[in-house]
Amino acid sequence: MMRLAQDILETNHLLYIRQPNNAQAVIFHTYSRIIESLIEPVQSSSHNQLEYLIAHSFAQIMENLQNN
Repeated sequence: MMRLAQDILETNHLLYIRQPNNAQAVIFHTYSRIIESLIEPVQSSSHNQLEYLIAHSFAQIMENLQNN
């Protein structure tokens, strides 16, 4: 949400978030948007967010294994 707000503020557009009528729809929308965001590219990189998340997680795991 913060990334979206930052992009909107940089381009001088308005952000409108409507009030939800159905709690299940809100949960579905939230999770589907999170999953959709994983295929979006990371700025100044040729990788998407899922690839970045996996690589960062793997690096953290390897670092923790070396420290133990």
